[in-house]
Amino acid sequence: MKKRSRLTRCIALTMVATMVAGLFAGCGSKKTSTGAVMDKDHVYSATYYDLPEGMTRINTMKVVKDRIYIDGYNEKNNYTYMICSMNADGTDGKLIYEPKDDQNSNISNFTVDQDGNLCFFKSEYKEDKTDPQNVQYTSKNYLTKVDGNGKELLNVELKGKENFYANSMLVDGAGNIFMLSSESLDVYDKDGKLINSVDTTNSYVDSAFLSQKGNVMLSQYTEDYSSKELKEYDSQTKKFSEPIKMEGNLNNYTFYQAVGYDLFMKDSTSLYGYNVSGGEQTQLINWIDSDIDGSSVNYISGLSDGRLVCVTNNYMKNTSELAVLTKVAPEDVVDKTVLTLATVYDMQLSPVIIEFNKKSEKYRITLKDYSIYNTDDDYEAGSKKLNSDIISGNVPDILCISDTSSFESCASKGLFVDFNELIKKDDSFKKSDYLENVFTAFESKGKLYSIVPSFSVFTILGKTSDVGSNMGWTMDDLQALVANKPKDTKIMSHATKSMMLSYGNYMCMDEYVDWEKGSCNFDNEEFIRLLEFANQFPEKMDDQSRVEDGMMDPTSGEDLSYRKGTTLLMESFLSDFAEFHRMQKVTFGEDVTFIGFPTASKNGSAITPNIQLAISSRSVAQDAAWDFVKSFFEDDYQDSCSYTWPVKLSAIEKKKATAQKVQTYTDENGKEVPYEETYTVNGKEEKLGTVTDQECEKIMTFLKSLNQVMRYDTKIYEIMDEETGAYFAGQKSAQETAKLIQNRVQTYLNEIQ
Repeated sequence: MKKRSRLTRCIALTMVATMVAGLFAGCGSKKTSTGAVMDKDHVYSATYYDLPEGMTRINTMKVVKDRIYIDGYNEKNNYTYMICSMNADGTDGKLIYEPKDDQNSNISNFTVDQDGNLCFFKSEYKEDKTDPQNVQYTSKNYLTKVDGNGKELLNVELKGKENFYANSMLVDGAGNIFMLSSESLDVYDKDGKLINSVDTTNSYVDSAFLSQKGNVMLSQYTEDYSSKELKEYDSQTKKFSEPIKMEGNLNNYTFYQAVGYDLFMKDSTSLYGYNVSGGEQTQLINWIDSDIDGSSVNYISGLSDGRLVCVTNNYMKNTSELAVLTKVAPEDVVDKTVLTLATVYDMQLSPVIIEFNKKSEKYRITLKDYSIYNTDDDYEAGSKKLNSDIISGNVPDILCISDTSSFESCASKGLFVDFNELIKKDDSFKKSDYLENVFTAFESKGKLYSIVPSFSVFTILGKTSDVGSNMGWTMDDLQALVANKPKDTKIMSHATKSMMLSYGNYMCMDEYVDWEKGSCNFDNEEFIRLLEFANQFPEKMDDQSRVEDGMMDPTSGEDLSYRKGTTLLMESFLSDFAEFHRMQKVTFGEDVTFIGFPTASKNGSAITPNIQLAISSRSVAQDAAWDFVKSFFEDDYQDSCSYTWPVKLSAIEKKKATAQKVQTYTDENGKEVPYEETYTVNGKEEKLGTVTDQECEKIMTFLKSLNQVMRYDTKIYEIMDEETGAYFAGQKSAQETAKLIQNRVQTYLNEIQ
């Protein structure tokens, strides 16, 4: 499977910062935190059931007549697929269906009819090895039905559906089977005969479920993706109703089949019941107050007595869980002091909040995710709402920060606690257990107003043979390198003017802006050189096929331009040892250096926080808030940082051990067999090898050297984007552009002081 670009993923995370640009304007409010009150009306308790014998991972879940049906895998036995069922109290668990050993098949999207029969989409594959040099593969797709004991009742080949894949399946009250794909909704009667097919190619469908009346309903995005709408299928007319527009921004919700409502709506904070008639939305569960990670709930359904059944994936523990949820009477909810954690994006906060709430006898953390206020017309509505709350005195006890630049302005006014003081008083927390330079990087004149438990690193990589072994360089160093290369050599692949300008500002924002004094310095020689450097790049990305020009290996999809030296540098949001090993071994084919972005200070690599936390100096329970923040620095969280760097040294050592571990797979006998990953370049297969001690040492030296933070301020970025357009078009000089940016940014800084 092709890996998603690390650069793309990290740019997406960086762009989260755009949602909180004006977050701290007017942050000098004198009012104090008012203490939140727990919502006792939407609390449920969870009873967790053991999974059926052999099942280690749940895939999907259905509930019919209060019997729970789940499918999943036995990861310890070569990921064997299985469908099981149990009563709502967890008893009478049994295996219903498991593919035969001799079947090379794939089962997906099962459903259950009112008689307890299972219907599912099955693909069977066959190999023809008549010619060992040219093995042929064929596949057939089937609609299969088995009874509650696994006895086959129906196995109909779906002719003409060779490339078909069922995204979801449903059975209505009449026993008709609905099979939904990205191309069509196919309707079969209970005997497997196709009775209708509706084109869904341009319908933007995202889910399907049964309404209270037992009719199939589709949820789909509106054409502009601004919201969602529903369509109900009429089995008599064999047509869909006109779209029923749902009010509000529902893009963050997932829809499920409900009991007592037409559908359930779930986001990371709550579960709602929704009725189409009248468009009523009723809150049922507050996930955090119920000690459940709502973002990990994959499936949910209802029982006839009002209880709910859900499947969760515990990402920190890498396990699946099946739970029955029972409403707790408000008078039975234990009273605790409630602290509010505000964010404009839930960056894996819920699991840590829940663990803290379970352990603490006196305090609870409640999450207020302001992203629910964002709309398609205003992606910053949530940050504006949070800003308004802070100005009015409704200050959260704990804040998850995305905009690291504007934060400094408010921190200097005493709005946040100095973590250095909290750490001095806490014998259980030792900075020496962590990358101390990461703490230091976030200090402001010796005070640590925010703290970062995990991060990635933005840097620029180049061949050591080109850039040398020392980290850091200037614009002059880069230009000297380029001058000695062929004319058509690219500095960076697919880089644009605006991208280079952004990178330069990320690296040097603190050199251009003094947040405490509210002053800036953009009309200096270094910024003018940055403008001139960015202007060397194209306006838009070059989409020309790199296969045709020989820069993309058609056998592997690898970009060969770095190996061949036709592209010199590669930008990276580094977060893993194995990732660096692959860059050296595959991407560049030789040793590389963390040279960084060219700057006057030669300090062109920066820490990019994954989570950045602050505590309000006006919170009524600062010690409890610190106890919560410390949870992110304990082993459970630190060891779970798979796609970012933890700050705890022991967790980094574990990450290193994992990267250096020999890869294995489980054979048909359940035995672990070692194997070595390979890669192909120019048609030649090579062994990737394991991460070396030398590479790990190189990375550790790099991580311990970091002392700069990637800063981002939306307003400043907007000003630059607006003012540089004329310069990049050749209508103004770099000096004129720098002066315009200086004046506008200074005006902005004056406004937020």
